[in-house]
Amino acid sequence: DRSPSRGLGDVYKRQGFDKANSALASGQSHEAIWIGHRVLLGWLDEAGSIHFQGHKTNTAYLIELGPQDARFDLLNRFTRKYEAVVYGNGSCDTEEIRSLLDELMDRMQESS
Repeated sequence: DRSPSRGLGDVYKRQGFDKANSALASGQSHEAIWIGHRVLLGWLDEAGSIHFQGHKTNTAYLIELGPQDARFDLLNRFTRKYEAVVYGNGSCDTEEIRSLLDELMDRMQESS
């Protein structure tokens, strides 16, 4: 299963956030941003705004969503932080990740 929810259970509900927040609380910022990014991609896929495919790059999702979409800035910020932390030597500012997760949760709740 190559879906963004792989291994997270029902990420479109509270479970994904609980896992991300737990990871963040235990100092696993790397895991928290990874899970949060997957929750965001899953939400956008479920909404039909992107089509998640395992071979796509994060840049491809940004292009697919497009800057005219109200969620583009959130995806862009998550992607920049995700790539800095997962692929680079970016810092894992807990408060920045917490802020991204909180904003994502708020946006998902507003849309439901």
